[in-house]
Amino acid sequence: MSDFAERKAAEVSIRFQAHLLSGPDRNKPKGGARLRHDDGDAAAQFALG
Repeated sequence: MSDFAERKAAEVSIRFQAHLLSGPDRNKPKGGARLRHDDGDAAAQFALG
């Protein structure tokens, strides 16, 4: 796999995991889920350098 494809796959995986983590909290305010999702995006950016 190319370097770009590997990095893209890692980013998608991290975003999907963040989505799974924020999914079940239906009783929490939407803002909380949004923050966690943004944290996942930041983690993906950090992991990808």
